[in-house]
Amino acid sequence: MQPYKYNGKEYDSKKGLNWYDYGARHYDAVLGRFTTNDRFAEKYYSMSPYQYGANSPVGNIDVNGDSIRVYTETQSFGHTWISVGEGSNMTVYSYGRYNGTNKGPDRSSNSLGNGSGVLLKLMGDEAKAYNDKKAAGGMSVFVVTDVADEKVANILDEKFNMSTTMPDNPKSDYYNSSSARIIDEYKLTSNNCTTMVSDVLNKSGSNALKETRLQQTSNFGTWTTIPIVNRFILPISMQNHLVRISKPGGVVYKTR
Repeated sequence: MQPYKYNGKEYDSKKGLNWYDYGARHYDAVLGRFTTNDRFAEKYYSMSPYQYGANSPVGNIDVNGDSIRVYTETQSFGHTWISVGEGSNMTVYSYGRYNGTNKGPDRSSNSLGNGSGVLLKLMGDEAKAYNDKKAAGGMSVFVVTDVADEKVANILDEKFNMSTTMPDNPKSDYYNSSSARIIDEYKLTSNNCTTMVSDVLNKSGSNALKETRLQQTSNFGTWTTIPIVNRFILPISMQNHLVRISKPGGVVYKTR
């Protein structure tokens, strides 16, 4: 069944829900209302916090502006990537060794090798095809609600546009592709797909990777709270953190 319906949003029919996924909230088309209240409801006291499009769905659409998704897969060495937007307007950004590695004379792929750091910017059908392929192999999806699409897109577009060099390895799936740019050197333990997503979230101002920890002071028996800004290296570490903090209505919630 085609999951994207008249509104461009994904239709979720699992367990009889029959709701549309708007990213930050789910929409019930039977009721013509969202299923949870708007976290910005205090900005318009005269309207219901569950309304759609200011109760004028013909003239208005609901632009959620908080449809940032972080994806993780943990098979083998795993992968982490990010998207902005919804449905046909989604843009997927994925960083990796899409030009081969430095291992071997033919730049063949080697899971332990460094190489050119390639940033993909996939839109429309390309974005959907990429995520569909990943979904078939198994992935987890987390929505980050405390930062707007525009902030994340601007950060990643700046990285993408800083280079005009496309992958030149004929064995690459993105050989000479305008959707791929070599932006730096990929380093397995310090500059990889997961560190890229971590850096983007932190730079955008999101609190998704921020937390506090207790640390013992020099005075015996006393503790202090210290702020932590995580920069994860492994996809499984990113996934475990997001699962731990995920909750409905929170900064992060898990959809898959």
